[in-house]
Amino acid sequence: MEKSFNNEDKGILSSSERRLLVAVLQKAISDYLIGEGEVRRDAENWIFSDKYEASLPFYLVCESLGLDHSALRQSIKKLASKPKKKSNLQELLN
Repeated sequence: MEKSFNNEDKGILSSSERRLLVAVLQKAISDYLIGEGEVRRDAENWIFSDKYEASLPFYLVCESLGLDHSALRQSIKKLASKPKKKSNLQELLN
């Protein structure tokens, strides 16, 4: 059983841990939406595959931030179906 990154004593993330995990999500989403080639494929694999071998899997990052990984995936797919442009990723994560 994998653990989330919550502080075991407090049950919450520190502000720096939260900022780091949000930054990881923002980078992956940005790479998927506006990246090209291998960068985009790697981001797509990380975001959309539960079988993707990663030391920090997408679903665990989401869980640690209190996000529903399935709902976030659906939102990312909707954004990807729109014309390519930089999106306000912070809005997506709030």
